[in-house]
Amino acid sequence: MQLPESDYKSCPKYADAHDHDAGMRRCVASGPLRDGDSCACTVPSGVVLRAWASMQHTGGSGARFFRFWWEGELWLSFGLEDGDVRGVYCPEHTAERDDRASAGPAPRRGGSREFALAA
Repeated sequence: MQLPESDYKSCPKYADAHDHDAGMRRCVASGPLRDGDSCACTVPSGVVLRAWASMQHTGGSGARFFRFWWEGELWLSFGLEDGDVRGVYCPEHTAERDDRASAGPAPRRGGSREFALAA
């Protein structure tokens, strides 16, 4: 099963504009499971940007999804080649997205390189 957010062009572009605060990134999950409402979970932008910078520094290139830890929970984001990020998924919605992906024959890529730590 291919998820709709499998590349840069289909990743939510409105995510940054809908942050509660310019210094925060809000979870982009919305849709039928949430009765059309957006998730209210946020993570500091600096945490996400540092995690993505760490991922870029440790290897690999190109825009891609990556996972990072914040406050003991696993988040998901989409990193761009220019160092910016496009949208984040909170731990709950990261798990839901993973469950949907595991329902089909989606190959797992990245292994341990898919994770970054953030404080």
